[in-house]
Amino acid sequence: MKQLLKTSIAAVALTCLSVGVAHASMFTTVDFETQQDGPFVFHGDHKNAGQFWTESYGVGRTDGDLIGAFIDGSNQGDICADGLRCPQNNQSNYYGTLNDGYVYLGREDNQRFQLKSLLASTIGVGDTLPASSFIRVKGYQGANAIETDILLSGLSNGEYNFTTLTLNDSFAGIYFDYVRFLGFSCTNANYSGCTNGNSKVNFALDNILTATVPEPSSWLLMGLGMLGIAGLRRRNTV
Repeated sequence: MKQLLKTSIAAVALTCLSVGVAHASMFTTVDFETQQDGPFVFHGDHKNAGQFWTESYGVGRTDGDLIGAFIDGSNQGDICADGLRCPQNNQSNYYGTLNDGYVYLGREDNQRFQLKSLLASTIGVGDTLPASSFIRVKGYQGANAIETDILLSGLSNGEYNFTTLTLNDSFAGIYFDYVRFLGFSCTNANYSGCTNGNSKVNFALDNILTATVPEPSSWLLMGLGMLGIAGLRRRNTV
């Protein structure tokens, strides 16, 4: 019996190790379906998004200024009016920046995470639309930071639409404390002549795919569960 227990414990240790190697990441999607106290987001607002939080600001804005909204894609007429041209191919809730808004994203448990991919779109304003636009994503890890640009698609048949954008490997492989999404609008189709702070920089985000490393305690619980199953099988065969 003692030898069996030693063997089982060794097997559990190997199982935990293999789980840590084979399943080094746990994936979570930020989908903005969490119920909010209202659709509008103002400069400095801190909101919950399931296992994540968002904190929103606007370039050149002050407290109380409108800089974003949680938009129901199936019924967005009330918000996407007065010159706003929102993406048309998403029937779920998404986050839209307004008036040069930008947004930070982090985990509620303060665990570091990787940013893998997301759905994003330009939100057009008025009749003078940007020739091109992009989101500068900046990841923070302690005192260090790294940034990358993700290019947004232009009009298709007169409409903006969400597209899936995958972060490059050098960025997606880093674990961050939090990340920031900041938009730029460009006067040229080749993503040159780009600025922000001109009230033309608006974008939409949804289905942000992230990855975290499971806590060691999670591996241990899984292993102990397997040990219990092994013991039960042993008793059933005696």
